[in-house]
Order: sequence, then C-alpha cells, then structure tokens
Amino acid sequence: MDTLPRFRRTLYQAGLEPYVVALVGRSPQVAAVWGAPLGLVFVDGGHTDEHATADYEGWVPHLAPGACW
Repeated sequence: MDTLPRFRRTLYQAGLEPYVVALVGRSPQVAAVWGAPLGLVFVDGGHTDEHATADYEGWVPHLAPGACW
C-alpha cells in the first residue's frame, strides 16, 4: 500500500509543508548524505534489531541539541 500521497496531502492540509521534509529511500543511505541538523527524525522502516540499529546510528549524528528521536 502506497501511503505517501496521503501523507503529503495531510502535510499540506495541516500547513506543515514548510517544516517537514518527507524522504523516500533506504534510511542508512539517505542519512549518509544528509547535511543539515534536524529537530525531529521519524523513520518508518524495518523493525529488526539490525534495521533499528542502522537507523539510529545513521540519524543520531544529525540531531540538533534537544532534538527528538
């Protein structure tokens, strides 16, 4: 099920497009090229220890002080 169109529509309706960046891709690969500090990271992905650890290790270095994981 592709829920991305609904997610984008919801962001628009909530007026959050200026504040939320929706990325589609493999989390560790996207994190490897991300270049800006983040206030919040939400990863919708695999739930195995391997996937969760890769997500955590990839994104935590990009969190701004006081940010949410």
